[in-house]
Amino acid sequence: MELSAKEIADNDWQKACDGVLGILSLMGCAKGSLKQYVCFYRNLLSFLVQRKLINKPVDKKHTNAFLQFYEKASYHIQTKRLYNCAIRRLLEFHQSGTFVQRQVISQVSLPASYESILAEYQKYRVAESASTSERSERKHLSDVRNFLHCLWKRRIHSLHRIRFDDVQAFIKSNPKLSSSRISDKVWVVRSFFRFLIVTKRGSSALLGFIPRVRHTGVFRLAAIWPQTTVKELLAVIDRKTDIGKRDYAIILLVAKLGLRIGDALNLRLENIDWRKATIHIVQQKTENIQELPMSEDIGNALIDYLVNGRPSVPLRHVFVMHRAPYREYSRNRGMPNILAKYREKAGIILSEGSRQGWHSLRHTLATRLHEGNTPLPVIATILGHTSVETTRIYTRTNIEMLRLVALEWEES
Repeated sequence: MELSAKEIADNDWQKACDGVLGILSLMGCAKGSLKQYVCFYRNLLSFLVQRKLINKPVDKKHTNAFLQFYEKASYHIQTKRLYNCAIRRLLEFHQSGTFVQRQVISQVSLPASYESILAEYQKYRVAESASTSERSERKHLSDVRNFLHCLWKRRIHSLHRIRFDDVQAFIKSNPKLSSSRISDKVWVVRSFFRFLIVTKRGSSALLGFIPRVRHTGVFRLAAIWPQTTVKELLAVIDRKTDIGKRDYAIILLVAKLGLRIGDALNLRLENIDWRKATIHIVQQKTENIQELPMSEDIGNALIDYLVNGRPSVPLRHVFVMHRAPYREYSRNRGMPNILAKYREKAGIILSEGSRQGWHSLRHTLATRLHEGNTPLPVIATILGHTSVETTRIYTRTNIEMLRLVALEWEES
C-alpha cells in the first residue's frame, strides 16, 4: 500500500530528518553540505517506503539496513563518514530533540591548591627551559597535570605525602604505553620533583620514589614503501574533486618534499614564494626555520587546489576543512585515515607490523635519497633534522648498502 504525502510528512522519520536539517541550517552549514544531507535523507525515506518500514520506530536496526543497501548500490552522493554522521545525528535528534556537533576532550581539572602549584611550575619551566619548543612544553605540562590529578584521586592532598606507590600508580595508569613513553613520564615526574625540592615543597627523598625504567632504545627499521607504491598511491586520487585536489597536494608535500604532516597542514599562504618557487616554514617540532625548493608538480598541485578546489574562506591556511564551519585543517580531524583510504584503493599492502602512517613517507623519501648517494647533511636539511645523527637511521634502511656490507663480510 502506497503512503500519501501527508502520511509521510507526519511520520517520525520525516520529522527527525527535518529537525536535523533545521539545526544544520541554523548552524550556518554550507549550502553544498546541506544539499548532501537533504539528498541522503531523501534516499533514506525512499528506502523505508519501499521496504514498508516507514511506519516502524526510528531505530538503528533500520538505518543499518539502509547503509548496507546504500553501499551495495554503489551510490556516490556521500562519503561513508557522512553516512554515519547523518545517521548518528538523526538518531540523536529523535531521542533528545537535538544532537551533539562534536565531542571536545577538555583537560582534567585540579583543585585550586594544585592549580597554583602547576602555574608556578610553568613559570619555573620558562626560566629553566628556554630552548624547549612550545609543543613539547604543552605535552610536558599536560603530563604534570595528569600526575597531580592522579595524586588527587588517590586522596593525596599534600605533596609532602607522596610515596613510591603513588608514582607507580601514575606510571602504570596506561598499560598500553611504549617503554619510551613510560620513560618520558618518569622524566617528567623527576623534573617536577626537582622543582618541589628547589621550592621547599618536598625533600630530596622524593627522587628515591622514582622507579627505574629499562628503555634500551632497541632499533627498529623504518617503514619503507616499495619503489612504485607512492606513484600508485597518487594515481588513485580523484583530482577532479575538491577533496581529491587537497589530498593530492598534502600527500605530495609529505612524500616528495619531506614535510611532517603537522607542518604541511600548518602551511600558510605567505609561506609560499611563487617567484622563487620555494616554501619556507617554521617547523612545529623543532621551531627551526626551513626553506625548501618547490618542484613543478608540487607547485601545480597547490595552484590547482587553491584556484579550483579550496573553499572561498578568509583563512591564511592553505588547507582548510571542506565542511562548515570552515576552519584550518587539524591532524586530529581525520587525517590519519586519508592514507589508509588511498592505500586500500590502490591495493597497496605493506609489511605487517610496520609503520604505515604519514611518517613512513618521510622515511621512504630519506631512504631513496640516501640510495641515490645524497649526502647525509643534505638529507638532514631536507627533513629539517637538527642533528645529522638523527638522519643516520636511514643508512640502516638502505638495502643496497646493507647487501654490499654483507658481501664484504662473506668475502673476508
